[in-house]
Amino acid sequence: MLRTTLLLAVWTAFIWANRLFNIIDESSGDPQTIPIMFIAAAVVLTISLYLWTQDIIQTGVFTFIVSAFTAISISRWITSSYSTFTADESLTFLLIHFLLAGVTIGLCVRVTQMIWRINLSERKLQERAN
Repeated sequence: MLRTTLLLAVWTAFIWANRLFNIIDESSGDPQTIPIMFIAAAVVLTISLYLWTQDIIQTGVFTFIVSAFTAISISRWITSSYSTFTADESLTFLLIHFLLAGVTIGLCVRVTQMIWRINLSERKLQERAN
């Protein structure tokens, strides 16, 4: 769980930092808001992972953070993939974009499954204790 979540956070920060640098290098005038938001979200995910491992935040709170992060990431990659597919882009660009989308979505699904299982297990243990 820890390594996979950290991998997702680092992967997200790397992808969006790369996009941010491309925007700056191209001087394309594309908004920098989305890459900055995703980099910030990856930092929040990493900090919350650390806080969760130290028992500073509860599993339910961490589950919410992970679920929100992954839902936003998956939504962004699906919409971005659709707009890339409908645009006039080269085959290489499409393949790279879909590879990045596939890896990100796969990581998001895996991390979400893992934290939901942990959250469910903790809730069952609390019910049994009561």
